[in-house]
Amino acid sequence: MFFNFSSHSILLYVLPSVIMALLILPVIQYFSCLVAYRLGDDSPEMKERLTLNPKAHIDPIGTLCLIFFRIGWAKPLPINPANFYRVKDRQTGMLLVALAGPCGSLVASFTCVFLANLLSLFSFTATSNFAQFSITLLHLTAYISANIALFLCLPLPGLPGQEIGEYFFPNLMEKIYSYKHYIYLFLFFLLVFPSPLLQPLTLLSNFIVKLFNTFSIFVLSLFGRVFSMF
Repeated sequence: MFFNFSSHSILLYVLPSVIMALLILPVIQYFSCLVAYRLGDDSPEMKERLTLNPKAHIDPIGTLCLIFFRIGWAKPLPINPANFYRVKDRQTGMLLVALAGPCGSLVASFTCVFLANLLSLFSFTATSNFAQFSITLLHLTAYISANIALFLCLPLPGLPGQEIGEYFFPNLMEKIYSYKHYIYLFLFFLLVFPSPLLQPLTLLSNFIVKLFNTFSIFVLSLFGRVFSMF
């Protein structure tokens, strides 16, 4: 057959990360910048980050880590919380900006699962290697996107989770931040040499994707029943 992707497993390893780097991460960054902009900070617009253009958001090292280790990052957000005049305080504004990233990543994960289930409804997918490859690709991208969402929520310096942690647990985050250099070194070895410590994140991301899968199947079946009435 023309498409025989069983011998191209490397594509299924690289392509989901490429999709994340070129499509999903820019969307996540855009929405984070948009939230900051709506709160009154024009820094993202001045730094030309209020765009979906991947070139504006890609961090070379973060992209390589995303491709090889399935965890990566984009350029730091150019945000000045002192400009947040549409929210009661800086901490609340930074919390909203921080939540935009993980939420955007979860939305992307659900979208991939939904599209995969939608594609599987068509009869040609049973005999099309390309369709089966696309479904697998979408599911893998969904898993990576869920991983990114959970990774961003970790209360570690430099991640959105730092702002989330500082909002709810300021004293604990102050202690964690004092060890930031050791934390970065620990994360590096954790990414290069996979550890059982990553298993909780993997199990949780699997649970999230399965939940999305169940919900998307329910929504599609509901649509099917509604359209069958006409």
